[in-house]
Amino acid sequence: MTESHLTPPAKRSVVFDSNVVIRYINKKPGFVDIETKYAGDKRHISFISRMEVLGFPHISAAEKERALEFLQTVLIIPFNDEIEATAIEIRRRYNPTTNA
Repeated sequence: MTESHLTPPAKRSVVFDSNVVIRYINKKPGFVDIETKYAGDKRHISFISRMEVLGFPHISAAEKERALEFLQTVLIIPFNDEIEATAIEIRRRYNPTTNA
């Protein structure tokens, strides 16, 4: 089979956590260049992570601009009842309460 008959690889779907995006826009030591590493992939961020990134208290004007530019390149996952129910179940399962 020649290369022209091969099916191109499927794009991956990637969801970024706010901490990853903040480290990327701040260029902190150990940051990953997520725009290059995940170029061509379907990139997402939750609406909550978007709020955390833009609401980061120590963000400079330049970092905010980089954040806004990056956020234009990803799909924002909106809030809905299914996401809320899943988050609640995960929290209950993996974040047990203490004896209060």
